[in-house]
Parts: sequence; C-alpha cells; structure tokens
Amino acid sequence: MTGRTTAEKPATYNQVIIPKGKFSSLILSDGTKLWLNAASRVVYPPVFEKTKREIYIEGEAYMEVSPDKDRPFTVKTKHLDINVLGTSFNVSAYEEETSQTIVLISGSVTVKTKNEQQPVETILSPNQLFLLTGEKTQIRNVNVKNYISWKEGYYIYKSETLAHILNRLSNYYGITIEFDDAVGNMRYSGKMDMKEEIESVLGGLCYTAPIEYQQKNNIYYLSLIN
Repeated sequence: MTGRTTAEKPATYNQVIIPKGKFSSLILSDGTKLWLNAASRVVYPPVFEKTKREIYIEGEAYMEVSPDKDRPFTVKTKHLDINVLGTSFNVSAYEEETSQTIVLISGSVTVKTKNEQQPVETILSPNQLFLLTGEKTQIRNVNVKNYISWKEGYYIYKSETLAHILNRLSNYYGITIEFDDAVGNMRYSGKMDMKEEIESVLGGLCYTAPIEYQQKNNIYYLSLIN
C-alpha cells in the first residue's frame, strides 16, 4: 500500500506477521479491534488519516470496526476491497487457498472485487457469506459462529473438504501435513477442539473417516485405509 499524509511526507505503515502456530490481536488507532489467525499478515498506519481508514490483510482476521461516519474503513486483500462504517465481520484471504470469504456478523459492508474487466460490488447483510472463487462470486446465509469459532480455539466445519481442513490445521499448529487427492477430496462435518494436541485432532478425524496417519521427521502423512 502506498500513499501520502502530506504533499512532502510519505505515509508510513506498520506490519504485523503472525507465523504458523501463533495467534495475536491488536487495537488500531481508531479503537478498531483485530484478531489475527495463524499465518496471517496485516499492514496498517500508526495513525489513520483524517479522511479515510485503510488496512491490508493476508490470511484470516476477525474485526470489530469502530464507527466513524466521516471516515469509512476499508480492508484490502489481493482480490477484494471491503468498505464499512462500523461493524464486525470475518475475512479469510489466504494466498494458498482458491477462495476468499467475507462473513458479516453485524452492521453492513460493501464488498468489491478487483476484476478489472467486470468488477462485482455487493452489499452484505448480517449472517451472510460472500464467497469469491476465481472470478465467480456467491452469497449465502450462514451460521456465523461456524466462521468465527477459531477465536475461541475450536473449528466448526460443515461439508468441508479435508484438504481445506488439513491446510487450516497445518497453519494452526505450525506443522506440515501431506496427503493425496483421494484424502483431500473427502468431505467432513464436525467440531474440532484446537486446544488439544494435534495427535488427538488427527485421531478424531481418523475415527470418523476411513483414513490413517503416520508421523515421520516431523511430517504427518495421511492416507486412505487399504
């Protein structure tokens, strides 16, 4: 992100990088609260400008934005711009994932894609999810608790692919998990207590699905049971 606070003085920005296996939270200069999930990055100014508030996010974050009708709040990701006045929502924009999601908990947000040929602009209502996959967009009603439960140390999944779940586990625990397409394409619904050791979490998956895991050189290998 670039910009200028005056004609002569370049704007400065802070950057917070959360590694795999870690979590963090921070309060911005306007009082906005951020909770950052593992393997995430946020870029923000030490003090917001008088006419706008703007930050950049990679990864996943839950936000409670302080209301300010004179300074709209903009969250930028690689593919989306999210504009709000004061609200709470979750954004997931991991670089390695094929889709990005916005889930609105309260208030109202405007989401705009960065597709140069045909940008899409959408206004979300509470309990709605905005999904961007490639250049395709979708809006649906959801149970928002399923998307912000990571703040409390557990994940809730409903018919998610194991590839998605295992990638999240890799980020959460800071470990390497390898699997083939046969495992990754399976779908899973349930709840995981992320305060447990990774062996217990993987053991729970293996109990409910025809898969098994082995650990070697700090790498977890998942495969179908023959």
